[in-house]
Amino acid sequence: MRSVYRSRIYRSWVPPLLRFFGPLHVRLYRALGGRLVGHLAQGGMPVLLLTTIGRSTRRERTRPIGFVPDGESWLVVGSNGALPRDPGWISNIRAHPSVFVELGRGRLAAHAAILQGPERERAWRTVASRYRFFETYQSAVRRELPLVRLRANPVS
Repeated sequence: MRSVYRSRIYRSWVPPLLRFFGPLHVRLYRALGGRLVGHLAQGGMPVLLLTTIGRSTRRERTRPIGFVPDGESWLVVGSNGALPRDPGWISNIRAHPSVFVELGRGRLAAHAAILQGPERERAWRTVASRYRFFETYQSAVRRELPLVRLRANPVS
C-alpha cells in the first residue's frame, strides 16, 4: 500500500496549509503564552517557537516546531510534514546557527547544531521512541530527516 505521505494530494495540500497555519500558530502561541496551542495534535508533542535568521534575507523567521526535551537541550526534527525537501529553517540553521527559542512566554538565545553520526542515532532513538510518527515520516521520504539539538546559550 502506498503511503499517504507520498500521495499527490498530500504533497499538494500540505505546503499551503503549513504556510497558512504556521504564522497563525506563532501569533496564537505568543498571544496565549503557549497555552492551548503549546502541543501538536499528533501525540501531544510539546511545541516551541524557533526563530532563525534567513540564509538569504537575514530577516528573522519564526516557526512552531514540536520538540523533545533532552537534558539541558531540546531536539527538533526537520520533517517538513514528510515532504520531499527539508524545511527552510534547516537551511537557515546551516547558514546561521544562532537562534532564539520561545517556550511559553520566555525567549532564550540558543545554538542549533544539526546532529550527525552516533550522536544523531542516539538522539533519533530518543525522539522516535516518544513519537513514533517520525518513523513513519522517515520511511515516507528518501532523505534523512535532519535532527537538530537546540542548546540555550550560557548567561554571562
